[in-house]
Amino acid sequence: MGNFQLVKEIADEDPNHVNLVNGDGATPLMLAAVTGQLPLVQLLVEKHADVDKQDSVHGWTALMQATYHGNKEIVKYLLNQGADVALRAKNGYTAFDLVMLLNDPGG
Repeated sequence: MGNFQLVKEIADEDPNHVNLVNGDGATPLMLAAVTGQLPLVQLLVEKHADVDKQDSVHGWTALMQATYHGNKEIVKYLLNQGADVALRAKNGYTAFDLVMLLNDPGG
C-alpha cells in the first residue's frame, strides 16, 4: 500500500486496474482515502477511478472513508471532482451525515 510509483506504473499499464476491488469490494481510491494519501487519490482520479463506487461490505464511497477518517484535503479534492454527497451507505448515512455525526459534541 502507498507505493505511489508502483500504483502509477500499474495504472499506466492497464487503466482498468484503478477500479479493481479487494475482498471487501474496496477500490485503491477508497484505500488511499482511508490512509490520507492525497497524491495517490489525485493520481487515481486522474486515471479515471470511479469516485462514487461503493464497497460491498458497508456501501461506503471514498468520500465517506475520507470524511470518517478526518482526511479533509481528500474530502475537499473529491468534492471538487464531483463526488456524490447524496449516496447512501448500507446504514443509510451519506457523507454529509457522517460530517454531522463526527462534529456533534453530544454524539
